Amino acid sequence: MSHPAVSLLVNPHRHTWLLSLYLGLAPVYRLPGIGDEYLRLFKAALAVAGVAVVLVPPLLSGRLQLPAWVLGPPGFLALILLSAPGLVQARQMAFAVMFVMDIGCAAGFMWCFFYLARRGENVPVILARALVIIAALAAVALVIMLAKIPDWTEPCGQLWRPAYSSGFGSSATHWSTSLALFLPVVVLLMGMVVNWRRGHYMTMIGIMSAGILLVSQLVAGGRTGLLASAVSLIALVFLRASRWLALSSLAGGIVVIGVASFDRKCSIHLGLDRLLSPTGETLVRAQPKTPKHLGLDRLLSPTPADEVSFSTKIDSISTSRVGGYKAGLRRIAERPFLGHGIKQVLIVGRWGPQIEIHNLWIKWAAYSGIFAPLWFAIMVGLILRIAVRLIANRAAALENRIVAAMLGLIVVSGLVASMLEPNALIGDFSYTAIWWAATGTLVGIYAKERGHRE
Repeated sequence: MSHPAVSLLVNPHRHTWLLSLYLGLAPVYRLPGIGDEYLRLFKAALAVAGVAVVLVPPLLSGRLQLPAWVLGPPGFLALILLSAPGLVQARQMAFAVMFVMDIGCAAGFMWCFFYLARRGENVPVILARALVIIAALAAVALVIMLAKIPDWTEPCGQLWRPAYSSGFGSSATHWSTSLALFLPVVVLLMGMVVNWRRGHYMTMIGIMSAGILLVSQLVAGGRTGLLASAVSLIALVFLRASRWLALSSLAGGIVVIGVASFDRKCSIHLGLDRLLSPTGETLVRAQPKTPKHLGLDRLLSPTPADEVSFSTKIDSISTSRVGGYKAGLRRIAERPFLGHGIKQVLIVGRWGPQIEIHNLWIKWAAYSGIFAPLWFAIMVGLILRIAVRLIANRAAALENRIVAAMLGLIVVSGLVASMLEPNALIGDFSYTAIWWAATGTLVGIYAKERGHRE
């Protein structure tokens, strides 16, 4: 009889449950009755245990195979070395350590799922379990929120207010982006994979999960996640993986957003008011009321609303993102090869005294120089190339082509988020862990297909 610890390491079902549980809890920053520190420790333990039970046994036996060169240990080591200028110049050493740890977590998770996919394990089951977990948590948050509605005279105001402050995420944007990355997994859950269990039961769970994710995104109001979800839904229409689900979800989202735009509080919550009033009401409300006929209003607001430039309107609609991009590019031009150091580039914005550059690539280049994000772009480009090859390869197994299409949507959704958020993909591993799991699975499936052909 083997020792229980050994049994835990060799049992294929246990480590997949550890990985599923971590992926389902990774975007969760708060749970009722559990301290934030304990939750972070628990999630860290799940991640370490899940990766360890997959990679340690083959490592000890000498059978561990990892991706080569760009996506393997040399590639991630080069990524850290190219980021060295930003690490050395970091405002605090803790920021540099956290950045290196984040890259290490990304590499470990990618290699873990690469090994599982290359070995032929049914990775979509791991992702589907994680989807059910996070959809269940989002449903609980929505039920709790709806149960606290005392009056329907202002339903939207009551609906938005406790969305994430008393829910499961400390950041509406992070929570919404995580749900967007999980959306393509719904198709895998609904039986689009040949080996996956079909039937009305899984279809209903998939439809419910998609609805819960989209409603939770609307409640949280994370516009980056909503945009990434829209990209996934539109892509599903063209891929024809699940035309009815994609069309119905897209139509439902348009109807909900259209209805919400008629309510002032909902419109402000979703940022729709900026499309009609790009200069924003926040600045107007912050100014004292002055008699317009005396011309004193021009002293506080030198530029009338009808004379605001187009760039200012765009900057207001994007919550100062465009202005931050311009300022970030200017900082990159000052030190293009060495950067200014991690957390040493802060931009003064219209909506706050200091804001971060809401673009992973520009922020990274401003921190460490252009070589680190350029190398990361090469890594991501290679992953996309692998996804396209798998999808277009008629000789590949149908299951692998469908899985590659869905995982490719996760990769694209993450790239969309990285263009609008500073910590997507690199910088906060928790809420984009599913992205690294998807990339590792893609590379693993590709390696397995090549091995079979050879």
